Parts: sequence; structure tokens; C-alpha cells
Amino acid sequence: MSKYVLGFYFDETMENVVLIKKGKPEWQAGLLNGLGGKIEDGELPIQAMQREFKEECGVDVSDWIYIATMYGNDWSVEVFYAIAQRSDKFDSVDSKEDEEVITIAVDELLDWEIISNLQWLIPLCIDKHQYENSEYKTNIQF
Repeated sequence: MSKYVLGFYFDETMENVVLIKKGKPEWQAGLLNGLGGKIEDGELPIQAMQREFKEECGVDVSDWIYIATMYGNDWSVEVFYAIAQRSDKFDSVDSKEDEEVITIAVDELLDWEIISNLQWLIPLCIDKHQYENSEYKTNIQF
């Protein structure tokens, strides 16, 4: 089974998110997706997320929060999000490989050509963050 990570990096307000315009694999070419990649042998998913994000956009982010795992017949993807603690760190995101890294407004997400699951993964990240920081928590476990 191939194992991957996928991450969404938000600004402090969670109104903007960093995405990457994919060149490969072929089924993703030209579409926006979160940043991430394959988990290497002996690597924990959180370590892979930290490594992949730094490789792809040059920013060292250590405080990734696990959100979900997606499964297919022969693959799994661990999904994370992180929130920039300082605007200068968020603003320093830049393309470090051959795929373009961009920042878009969350409320304009559907105006872009995106991987279809971003329609629910990004709101899920925002909802989990708002729930975790709410005074109205219940016993529901995420």
C-alpha cells in the first residue's frame, strides 16, 4: 500500500490557504491541491508532512494537526492542517520545485480548478479548528 500525506496551510484568520498547482500525477495535472507527498520508509506521517511542505515551499512548519485519513484500494492519505503563527511566515511561502505554490482566498476556492475533495477537506479543517477553539465543546470526538 502506498502511503501519502496532504496538508493545508492557512493564514492566521483561516481566510487564505496555500495550495499547489499539480503537474503530476497525470490525473491531477493542472489542478490545485494541498501540499504533500509520499511517506518514506521509517518516517512518521507528521515527519513526512513537515518534510514535504518544506521541500515544496521552503517554509518549516512543525505544528501540523491531523484531520483525517482517506483510503483507496492500494493507498492511504493522512490529511493535516496548520495555521501560520506569524504573517511573515505565511507570506514567505514560495515555489521550491517545478510545481507552482499559490495562496488563494478560501471563499474563492470554487472559482479555481481544484481536486474535487478540497470542497470538503478545507471546510473540514476550518470546522475542526473552530470546534477545538469553541467554548461549546461536546463529547463528540474527531
